[in-house]
Amino acid sequence: MAAKQPPKNVKVLAILRLRFCGDVETIKRYCDVGVKYFGIGGKIFYENELKETVRFMPEDSLVLETDAPYIRIPDMKGPNTSLSLWDIAERIALVRGTTTEKIIELTTRNAERLFDTGYGDV
Repeated sequence: MAAKQPPKNVKVLAILRLRFCGDVETIKRYCDVGVKYFGIGGKIFYENELKETVRFMPEDSLVLETDAPYIRIPDMKGPNTSLSLWDIAERIALVRGTTTEKIIELTTRNAERLFDTGYGDV
């Protein structure tokens, strides 16, 4: 079944797939229908397939997220909140072999572009 495309008179600026969890082929299929950004949250601590996928995701597609409070971060009491963003970035950095600061910088830039804050390099 072919993926449904938006009508030609609709301009899609960006599409974000929240709570992404899947393999590299899944990313390719999402990209084929216009998804540009993938929200990575607490599942990065639990799903090996997601860790492998995040390792190969393009830098400009990563966005941090915490809108799944029930996906708790290990060793953290209480729900997953914005306070978990550093932990999520730290895990992504570990998986990608880079620094947490670099992940924070690139995901912030991606979020600024996604939400057109005027601060990113749109």
